[in-house]
Amino acid sequence: MADVRAPGGVDADAEAGARAVWNAVAGEAGTEAQYEARVRGKKVVLGNANRRAPPPATPALARQQAKARRRAAVPRGTPRQRSKRARIYAQDTLTSAQIEPLRTLWTTYIQDMLRVRDMTRAEAEAQLSNAMWVQQVQNALLKADWTGALVQVVRSTQPTLVHVHGTVLAETHETLQVLPPTTQPMRPQCIPKHNTVFRIDIPLQDGTLTMDVHGNQVRYTLPARATRKHKAKKTVEL
Repeated sequence: MADVRAPGGVDADAEAGARAVWNAVAGEAGTEAQYEARVRGKKVVLGNANRRAPPPATPALARQQAKARRRAAVPRGTPRQRSKRARIYAQDTLTSAQIEPLRTLWTTYIQDMLRVRDMTRAEAEAQLSNAMWVQQVQNALLKADWTGALVQVVRSTQPTLVHVHGTVLAETHETLQVLPPTTQPMRPQCIPKHNTVFRIDIPLQDGTLTMDVHGNQVRYTLPARATRKHKAKKTVEL
């Protein structure tokens, strides 16, 4: 804090310092009248860089401060972070033949979960008239793991994503990593769940049964989705 006094005062150095700071901050826009009105003859706080920050006022703030310090201590781009990004975004190039075991595993998993291992396509189409059975299948799909499922985008607010189909390789809170059918190595495509309608192929004994699922209903991680109670809501055409 500097005490800027009139000419002839005991602290002329403070006045010179304050004028230098004023010229550096205000530049050409600062007039002499503004300096006389706001700075000269007043006590101006210039700062105290050596003063320590006050301690957190509450235990919750102390925990937040400690958490921020731990995060700042971890350098970006560590091997752990790189491996995490690789798992989430699946940057490796793959072919359809390489992920065939994953589709086979998901087929067995979903057939046992929905109890359709011995069901034919004709029997499944007959069951579609049973609203309770359809509701049970849709609720089960909302809670199931989609890794290995064959999905297709039927509606989306992004027109370029419509008709994109393939096998789900990875799932995050907001996206699906889908690999289209291909014989050439390629990277999976990232498809957002928000405002997207997916059509899932359910394998049967002699064919497949398709079910439409709104992506807004599965915008959760798998553990949260498996225990969540889903309610019927009105849908808006995309």
